[in-house]
Amino acid sequence: MFRYVAPIFVLIITFLPSGTPAQDDSPDKGDDISGIWPGEATSAVLEEVELVTEPSTSAPEPSLGSSVNFLVFRSHTREFAIDELPSSAATESNEPAISWWWVAFTVAATIAASLTTMQFVRRRVGSGSQPTNSRVASVLDAGRRMTGALDEDEVMAIAVSESVVLANAQAGAFALPHPAGAVITSSSDPTMFAKGLVRSGALLQVLETGQTISTIAHAEPCLTNPPMAIAIVPVIESGGIAGATVVVRSVDRPFTSDETTSVELLAPTTGTALLAAAEHNSMATAADIDVMTALKNRRRLDHDLAELQGDSTLCFAMIDVDHFKLFNDSHGHLAGDIALQSVASAIESGVRELDTVYRFGGEEFSVLLRGCGVEEAQRILERVRMTVESTPVPGFDGTPHFLTVSAGVVANDSADPMKLPQLADEALYAAKHAGRNRVVSTSGP
Repeated sequence: MFRYVAPIFVLIITFLPSGTPAQDDSPDKGDDISGIWPGEATSAVLEEVELVTEPSTSAPEPSLGSSVNFLVFRSHTREFAIDELPSSAATESNEPAISWWWVAFTVAATIAASLTTMQFVRRRVGSGSQPTNSRVASVLDAGRRMTGALDEDEVMAIAVSESVVLANAQAGAFALPHPAGAVITSSSDPTMFAKGLVRSGALLQVLETGQTISTIAHAEPCLTNPPMAIAIVPVIESGGIAGATVVVRSVDRPFTSDETTSVELLAPTTGTALLAAAEHNSMATAADIDVMTALKNRRRLDHDLAELQGDSTLCFAMIDVDHFKLFNDSHGHLAGDIALQSVASAIESGVRELDTVYRFGGEEFSVLLRGCGVEEAQRILERVRMTVESTPVPGFDGTPHFLTVSAGVVANDSADPMKLPQLADEALYAAKHAGRNRVVSTSGP
């Protein structure tokens, strides 16, 4: 610290007031004042000294502001008032001269301590991990890839693969928090990570505390073959812990601070990309859902049909509510909306789990039936018809009413799945013309 104190101390004392305090020749109490002032006894002894301040009018042409100082000496025989005091006697401070030196030292020591602390912090930071330019470039490249991904699974897969490279790891995984623990959702080598729910261990500690752990895991529940060197880095998203990136390798090669820091650099980008992907999926899902019935809409139907090229093991059905306009006009639009919601629920309860129900538009619905022929599809639609027919629908006065539906079913015999709605609609019209409340099927063109 001396190398900081010395130059600062010299600098400060350079600007201190120069010179030494003037010598005060005035006698002190008890001094022999014989012969000092005319008429004083030769053996007179000074008994009292007093500094008196009077208004400036008591002295001619005062030069020191609004008052004049008088030094009064008293002995047993006389009293003298001297109005021309030595400059030191009139201005001398009660503080010792050493106070300037003490201030100088205190200031120098304070500044030196601050500089020393700053240097210590810099040394600590400097001794920490500093990612190389190549690793920073890798992190930036991975960030661009993740932000371009619109699926959460893809983001996690990129985070895992890049973390393995950055940390020189043998394998990696991504874990999501679960109400009862954690779940490995993506991994570069599934044989090295536990399947199912992880209920304890370092992984849960990271997800709970948000603090990175790098250690040798001798009994870690998220690993299938410990002991292994492991580093677990939390991924923060919107102020919360969205998950954790896990990298592992052989037990004889613990992860260095540089390698762990590289994975930590990737974590913020991972969290941001996960949030963006989740919001995109949420918006995409909302765009595919019919608000009134909560069924998938026509937009999603077109998307799903476009992916059915060459799949001949499915059928398609169109369903229309019979005389719905009459019911809507008689009971009002609110009752009509409730009726459509009831019909939608009845259709969903009548089909299989692998089938998909859509609101095609208005009072029309459609069903994509996978893995079945036209005969089985007709049986399923017949069950749907009977379910709707037996479901009470309240009118405007609360009185229950019962609606019916007509349906047309067609097998996917066409080379163009986008033609299925038109073909099923033709079968639907055949059902309407045949008297409604029935199912008509065709095998296609």
